[in-house]
Amino acid sequence: MTRILLVDDDADVLAFMTDALRERGFAVQVLQSSAQAASVIAGDHFDLIVTDIVMPKVHGLQILQSAKQRNPDTPVIFVTGHPHRDILREGFEQGAFSVLEKPFTVSEFLTTVDRALAGRD
Repeated sequence: MTRILLVDDDADVLAFMTDALRERGFAVQVLQSSAQAASVIAGDHFDLIVTDIVMPKVHGLQILQSAKQRNPDTPVIFVTGHPHRDILREGFEQGAFSVLEKPFTVSEFLTTVDRALAGRD
């Protein structure tokens, strides 16, 4: 079963993404606290990580770095309501798969997830 980690400090966005993924049959782990992300990533395997960029305590770029250290092939999708060009460029340079700007539709989200997972086959 495909395992996906979602990290976002916005409970509504987490619920939206979780519902869409679980309806597709994915196993989803949800973190509303970015501070827990590094330890969860270090202790488990995920086929995909979806994370907000701007969060209290731990930034999405740090989550990307943790994910790539654990498994360089794990795709990471950023979701953000604050698309700052320099941060996005740095994310892509470090291996981010894609960025979705909030608000996004279920269709946009699932299409991006499908593309990210297809690249792992």
